[in-house]
Amino acid sequence: MNRKISSLTFLIIIILFSFPWVMVSCGGQPLVTATGFQAMSGTYGGASNLAQYGVQAPKTHMDIWLVFALIVAIIGIIVGLLNGDKIIDKTLVLLSSLETLFLIIFPIQVSTAINRNSNVSSTNGFNMGMGNMIQVSFRPAYWIALILSIAGIVLNAYFLTKGETSMVTLSSGSGGSSGFTNFSSSDYVFCPNCGAKNPRGQKFCSNCGAKLPQ
Repeated sequence: MNRKISSLTFLIIIILFSFPWVMVSCGGQPLVTATGFQAMSGTYGGASNLAQYGVQAPKTHMDIWLVFALIVAIIGIIVGLLNGDKIIDKTLVLLSSLETLFLIIFPIQVSTAINRNSNVSSTNGFNMGMGNMIQVSFRPAYWIALILSIAGIVLNAYFLTKGETSMVTLSSGSGGSSGFTNFSSSDYVFCPNCGAKNPRGQKFCSNCGAKLPQ
């Protein structure tokens, strides 16, 4: 169940790429906006608005961190639909961790690019002053995607730990029997004389001929 939830989580993150992630403003007035896909491709709507303040758009080329985040999300959807043992859960933990890492790096490098461009690209005192008023904010869709990736780490780590605990409990419980105690099952019965396993319903042991309990 947790794997299907993980696939759904990664799918929602991809969908959130279609919503605004970044907004650059000056004095509270929006100048540049970009969805997750636009930020990934380096296409910032309204980039010309920044030019009048002596500031360049955050990116003019593909953002590699968002590319990685998108690829990881796609892989996460596929892995979450696979059948397998705890290696699948470990993989989902790793993918959620990578997704979180890439989403954390993204705003850091965008903010750094904006601040650097506003400081070095201005050619006069007026533009320099306006550049210092430039503010970068990240929209709710970005924060939701980040929260979902962190939730994916917690969810998959919990189920991974829970599964390993169940395996340890099962192993310790099955290893406590000795002799021929509790050897009988719905399909077989063990001979009290020699210990041979015989199909239930058989009257005599196929190994030693002793009478079997019914």
